[in-house]
Amino acid sequence: MKIRNVQGVRRLLWPAVLLILAGTAAGCGYFRHLRLAQSLPVFTAAPPLREGVYMLGTAKADITPEVGAWLAGFRMNRASRGVHDPLEIRVLALADGTGKIYAFITADLLGFLYDPEVKRLRAHLHIPGLEIFVLSSHNHQGPDMIGIWGRGIVDVWGRRIGLPLTSGRDENYIDSVLRKMGTAVVEAVENLQPVSMISLGSVEIPDLCINKREPEIQDRELSLLQFGISAGGESRVGAVVANFGCHPETVASRNRLITSDFVGVVRDLMDAEGGGMSFFVNGALGAMVRPGGIYLRKGSFEKRDKFARAFVGYANQALLASAPVQLDAAITLKREVIKIPLENRRFRYAALFGIIPSRGTVFSGEVTTEVSVLRMGAVTIVMIPGEIAPELGLKIKGWGGPHTQVWSLANDEIGYILNPDKFHWDLYRYEAGKSVGPQAGSIIMESVARLLAETDLARHPRQAH
Repeated sequence: MKIRNVQGVRRLLWPAVLLILAGTAAGCGYFRHLRLAQSLPVFTAAPPLREGVYMLGTAKADITPEVGAWLAGFRMNRASRGVHDPLEIRVLALADGTGKIYAFITADLLGFLYDPEVKRLRAHLHIPGLEIFVLSSHNHQGPDMIGIWGRGIVDVWGRRIGLPLTSGRDENYIDSVLRKMGTAVVEAVENLQPVSMISLGSVEIPDLCINKREPEIQDRELSLLQFGISAGGESRVGAVVANFGCHPETVASRNRLITSDFVGVVRDLMDAEGGGMSFFVNGALGAMVRPGGIYLRKGSFEKRDKFARAFVGYANQALLASAPVQLDAAITLKREVIKIPLENRRFRYAALFGIIPSRGTVFSGEVTTEVSVLRMGAVTIVMIPGEIAPELGLKIKGWGGPHTQVWSLANDEIGYILNPDKFHWDLYRYEAGKSVGPQAGSIIMESVARLLAETDLARHPRQAH
């Protein structure tokens, strides 16, 4: 009996040892959850709403991580060695006079996951009528919020394998970002002031960014929304939102200093010129839209600043060409939770070993995410949960009409969203490797088409008869 018991213990011991080794290999994978989690407070506010009156409030907060954070994008093993300029979140809260408040949070991050982060933030914001949206700039010089850019093995005997050994996610940092987001939303909501005007302007940018895969396919439109507010009997600029599709990659991949890339410089310059708070929202940047021309190779902070100044020059042209947006109706919002098959085996293995959050994909084989469409007067905003290819973004603009904006990396980062007909092209091998799978493009486009139709019917119910 004793021998049998010893053999039984040995049979149980080996699986336990393998489990420990797997957990150790995952490093900050599952074991990172053994930390003392920081609980989030419940965020409440008493917004000074006015019936029938559009209102605007803004706020911002510093989210710069500590030195040593794993930097997202480009490659693994890239720990930060210092801070060049701070990372921020900025909040634009917009009330439409019906009791609804729409809070848009822009973040100097590569991405912000729907599950668990966005769902968790929404669960802790107890403000009546509030809708939350988190929009990442896709910054490659900030902390890894996904997990795949921690410590890993890049090459073996000259062959690139890209095997992550530890998660790059710092759960304590993510907790602190969620807490700052909640606090900033409360501040923006409590600072709501009447909107005096909203204007929309756009301009083509022909020379700052390129599509490295298919140069002839690119959305070159820079679209700007400007909000004026009434304060103390005077009208002034309250906020400006710039929407343009381009990877923030003016700073070289070898850089180890935390920076917001060109996005922070653009905001600071626009803040100084306009007097309000400026926001950058990325557009159809997928497959592979990035700075071109003199900014394409060996990036530097000098090139970053030059790029930003040129960008703001175009933004000023768009503002000069802007026209008022008629606000004769409330904002219309439709959003849909969708499921996309996770066919990327690397992502499935990363979820299995705790490198990235599982999001339920280990058992379901699907990624759950969200698509949203918002209509405000003549303006249509389509929010996409990843890096959508420019040809799909242009198609969405055609569906939505002349004043349609595509906001990428909205409430999630599921990777590249490619034209299904081109997914298996050798040209898009890299992007396909950073995509959840070939069905993502068609499922998201079908969702967008449904939501556009639903918002049309919501605004014009007689069309349903």
